[in-house]
Amino acid sequence: MIERPDLIDDPRFLTRDARAENMEELYNIFANAYRSQTCEEWLKRAKEVDLPLVRMNHFSDVTTDEQALANGYVEKMTCYDGEEVMMPNSPIRMDSVGELRTTPAPKIGTHTVEILKNFGYSDEAIAAMEESGAIRTRKE
Repeated sequence: MIERPDLIDDPRFLTRDARAENMEELYNIFANAYRSQTCEEWLKRAKEVDLPLVRMNHFSDVTTDEQALANGYVEKMTCYDGEEVMMPNSPIRMDSVGELRTTPAPKIGTHTVEILKNFGYSDEAIAAMEESGAIRTRKE
């Protein structure tokens, strides 16, 4: 596939032990070969010789991966400002839980009052903290 028939009988690579001993050199031979063509060309060549080969994706590729989209591993979410972004979704599905939907995080201050009340703060204390700028609340 890499058009190096001279390597077939090369004693440095004939056995597993020989390949292990010459691993760096073998790696460099393949790395240099792979740099000579595009990924698409190597995928095409591998298919022609019936060699299983797939492109190693970068994590940023998942938002456009057909399989990830079809399986619902990522989904489009609309943020509060209207911006649409791709977000990861749980790959685990359970009938007892139902469909999980990705939602934007609440805006800063949305739950401030609720949380402070859970800690025992009075309405007056919360109002004083807000007035002093120590906390931010959102009344929506």
